[in-house]
Amino acid sequence: MDEFVLPLLIELELEQDCFFIVPGNHEIDLTKINDIYDNGLKDRLKNYNGVIPVKYKDEYILKERLEGFRAFERELIGCSSEEIVSVRQKAINDKKVGFCLINTSWNLSSSGLEDKGRVIIGKSNLFAGLQKIKNCDYKICLMHHSSSWLRDEDSIDIEPLLGQFDLVLYGHSHYAAQKQVVSPNGKSVYCMASESLPLTSKTGYNIIRFDENSVEFVGEEYNTLICPLQEFLDNGEFCSGEQDKLIKIINNLK
Repeated sequence: MDEFVLPLLIELELEQDCFFIVPGNHEIDLTKINDIYDNGLKDRLKNYNGVIPVKYKDEYILKERLEGFRAFERELIGCSSEEIVSVRQKAINDKKVGFCLINTSWNLSSSGLEDKGRVIIGKSNLFAGLQKIKNCDYKICLMHHSSSWLRDEDSIDIEPLLGQFDLVLYGHSHYAAQKQVVSPNGKSVYCMASESLPLTSKTGYNIIRFDENSVEFVGEEYNTLICPLQEFLDNGEFCSGEQDKLIKIINNLK
């Protein structure tokens, strides 16, 4: 908090409630997983048909694996979400921006590739979130895993709903990528963030500027061949010449 989040907010002159986070697989406390409960949950999800068979916010044993994340969230914004899909709204430059924050890690119990095909969001959860922000000028979805990690039965229902967002932001794969998806629901821009640490040739960050006409990505990538690792860590900033900048503009959003 004190080493990254607060200095960033101060530099950008933003309040703490302008910082949006969602849990990923690395936020799962593997020591808090109850094997008996988890095996029972997996059995109940074997016949998943789009309806999640448990009420997440009422399942204390299930929620416990992400309690560390929720504690940080409470410290950051004063509250934490106990929903698989939570919603927040902000007024920015006379425009209403709606955010759907998706917990894609609620039922996961590992930090590896075995989670592929196990991510479940639930059509009713995302639809309810979208309904709450339907009157917003812009709609943004934030989640850790991309839709390619969804369970097949969920992907069929979730993909069309993601098409109703202006921006879909995600990560997990540790490299940056952008694309625009055109569907009957409209045009959506998908942006995958690169890893922040450890420092590799794929380490970086994205700055995204968008309005009703275009989205501009300014991507910064860390070049380990130019800047020694230790020098970056000691100074707390990029050393001269090691940033590779990519600017990509997608026009005609609507």
